[in-house]
Amino acid sequence: MTARFVLLLTFLVWLACWPAWAQNQPGVAAVILPIVTPGGYLPVSPDDLAQELESQLSRLDPRAQLQVARTADVTAFGYQANAQQPPSYDVATRLCTAYGTRYVCWVSIRFTPSYDTQSKMLAVAGAARLWVYNLDKRAVTIDQPISLVRTGMVADVSDPHASQKAEDQLALGCVDDLANQLVAVAQQKAAQAQAQAWKPAAAAPPAPSRNYQHMMEAIEAYQQASDQQSYIDLTSAEQQMSSIWLTLDKQEQDTLQKQYPGIVQLLTAPPNAGYWPYYYY
Repeated sequence: MTARFVLLLTFLVWLACWPAWAQNQPGVAAVILPIVTPGGYLPVSPDDLAQELESQLSRLDPRAQLQVARTADVTAFGYQANAQQPPSYDVATRLCTAYGTRYVCWVSIRFTPSYDTQSKMLAVAGAARLWVYNLDKRAVTIDQPISLVRTGMVADVSDPHASQKAEDQLALGCVDDLANQLVAVAQQKAAQAQAQAWKPAAAAPPAPSRNYQHMMEAIEAYQQASDQQSYIDLTSAEQQMSSIWLTLDKQEQDTLQKQYPGIVQLLTAPPNAGYWPYYYY
């Protein structure tokens, strides 16, 4: 058996195992991997979250071509379902090739509930991380935390069915907000690319203040703590960001509002702190 025949046979076997959907998959602007949900509290199943995200993305901008991948599809390329870390560059490259896209998005959301017994308000906060791989640059171009918060009234907390229904609605509302931010990030990146293509290079911006640099370090620490599931470090980073936020001038705060809207929301309108009896459901 010649080496050429062995090579041909290997290729035919590989082609037979290639997912049928990938052979004629139309190109998309970006593929979003199945949502990762670390932690023990999950009011809605990952499949429902993915379906809600895809539906909301289609409503926001049907032309955006942001596609949410299915777990059964991406596992064929070496990606593990509900992986706690983004895919390797090799796996991300294979996914880009299969979907005919230049971008792979990985999203992780950790939900945390809190209930205020006096106001009877339930807050479901989602600490998310958005990671985007660019095939052209063979590099990660976006890696930032996103804060998601939805609140609603729960009149009778002793009723598990009503409480579960409220949890579901708030969690899906967080996913809707996530879709808004994903589309906003995509539009912002497209506008920046177009501006760079048509405008001459602008003068270098002024150096950021020391407080602003400390804020960026605190945001990075918050992101790492969220990724490593370190509640102590996460709380410390939130406290540090809250303290530094008050020292920033308006221009610096506006800049953070554009770059990290979820972080600013967390600092300016944090969720209620309280006990929720269904936390471990």
